[in-house]
Amino acid sequence: MARPLNDTAKQLYSPWGATLAAATGGIFPGMLLAGLNFRAWGEEHRARRAIRMGIWGTVVMVAIAMIIPYDVPWGRPLYQVIQVAFVIGYFYRFQRERIAAHRAAGGGMKSIWRAVWIGVGCGLAFTALLFLLWFVIGELT
Repeated sequence: MARPLNDTAKQLYSPWGATLAAATGGIFPGMLLAGLNFRAWGEEHRARRAIRMGIWGTVVMVAIAMIIPYDVPWGRPLYQVIQVAFVIGYFYRFQRERIAAHRAAGGGMKSIWRAVWIGVGCGLAFTALLFLLWFVIGELT
């Protein structure tokens, strides 16, 4: 059962925090923060769905990264804009009103720096995973 909108005991992640997490670590950390907000509201199903969307979004972004040529100057900015736009769109579509109600009721927001470091940590973990896969596949061939 969902918690009421005026439940201010929990602190939430803001859309800007999720945007910074997406900018520093990709789609997954931004959607992870959306999932943590849903968990704070007691909506486990929507939290799992948001995290799954983050995983699938990361898979799609890896495919897009394979398509974009390495030497074009617009490749990296386009890649970042797609990720950030996806996370902002999700937050504003599914959480905007509830976050506004939470703030209006005096609820607190978690630090944007925490969101940034979640993004950095997820980005580093994903990079380490890719390097590990690269070395394992290199050993198998």
